[in-house]
Amino acid sequence: MTDVFSKPEPLMTMADVATFLQVSRSTAFRLKKEQNWPCIMLGSQPRFDQSDLEAIINMNRKESPSMKVTPNVGTRANRGNAQNRLGQSAESPQEARKPPKVGSRRQR
Repeated sequence: MTDVFSKPEPLMTMADVATFLQVSRSTAFRLKKEQNWPCIMLGSQPRFDQSDLEAIINMNRKESPSMKVTPNVGTRANRGNAQNRLGQSAESPQEARKPPKVGSRRQR
């Protein structure tokens, strides 16, 4: 455990954190409020140390796109198959968008 008084790391202001995260100062304030960022409050001014920044970065870390498996949904080749499975007609998307012809009636 390190001694608190030995060599303290400098605390960062919100402007410093915004610059470090490459966002505007107002965005940093909004995210702090929405995500409840850890910080040290000196009066009404938030200050951040290195461990706070690491926690903020880990809170916002997303899963790598290479790890994410996305199905091939919505491709042209699969549209007809999906409609058939849902019990709908397998007409092309262009035909589905066409308005009905005026004056045409269904024969009984």
